[in-house]
Amino acid sequence: MYFVYLDESGTGNPAREPFVIVAGVLVNADSQWRSLERYLSDMADDFAKPEDRPGFVFHAKDLMVGGKFIPRDRYSLEKRHHFLQTLCEIPSKFNLQIVVGAAERGDRATDKPEPDNKQLLGEALMLASGTCALVTDEYMKLYRPSEVASLVYEQNGDFNKAVRSFHNFLRSDSIDRHQEGSPGTKVRRFEHVIETAMFVGKGDSSPLQIADTCAYILARRMRRAGGDERFYEPLRPFIRRAPSLMFSDLPVGESEGVRDA
Repeated sequence: MYFVYLDESGTGNPAREPFVIVAGVLVNADSQWRSLERYLSDMADDFAKPEDRPGFVFHAKDLMVGGKFIPRDRYSLEKRHHFLQTLCEIPSKFNLQIVVGAAERGDRATDKPEPDNKQLLGEALMLASGTCALVTDEYMKLYRPSEVASLVYEQNGDFNKAVRSFHNFLRSDSIDRHQEGSPGTKVRRFEHVIETAMFVGKGDSSPLQIADTCAYILARRMRRAGGDERFYEPLRPFIRRAPSLMFSDLPVGESEGVRDA
C-alpha cells in the first residue's frame, strides 16, 4: 500500500501567485514510511535550536526566505538553504515519485461578471487536487497495478470540504454517469486510489513536509520567481504527470507523461 502526501502552494495574492499547485509524494507504507519518518526527525534534530525543537516542522517558504516558523534572525540563509536543498533531495534518496496538479485562477474568472476570489481559489484547488489524484491513480495503474494508494492532504479547513467532495465524486458511481453524459471525457473512476481524502497537520504526519517543499518549489518555478534552480533540479526527474488526463496540461518541469523510475 502507498500513502500519497499532498500539499498546495500558490494560494496567496492572485496577482503574484496566479497558479495554484498541488503536489504529492508516493510513499510505500511497508518499505519506505518508517525510515522516511526517522530521516525527517533526524533532520529536524540537526536543524532546529533546542528550544525550537518540540513540535518543529520544516516549511519550505520559511527555509527559502525566512518567516514566522523559521525566522531569519535565528537561522542563517546558508543553513536554511542547505536544509531546503536536503529536503529537495529526499525524493532521489528514497525514490519517491512526485505527482503534480495545477490550475490557473484567472482561467475560471472569464465567465463570471464579478468573480469571487475565494470561490475561484476553491475551484482551482479542487481541480489541481483532482488532477493530482488522477495522476496518482494512473501511475499506480501503469506501474504498481497490484497496489493501492490512500491520499493524505495537509489540513486546510477552508477548502477541505470541496476537495473531499471532488475526490469522492471521482470514486463514486456519479463518475460513470458523467462519462455517459460527456462522451470523450478523459476523467474516469479511481481504480487504485482508495478511501476518502484524509486531512492532517504537518506535525502529525511528517512526510507532508516533503509535499510542502515540492509544491512550493514547483509554484515558484511556474511563476518564474527565480532563484530556485538548485532546488528544482533534484525534483525534476521524479515529477509525474499524465497528459492524457483532464486538467493535466501542466507547464511544470520537462517530464514526458507518466513513466517509471
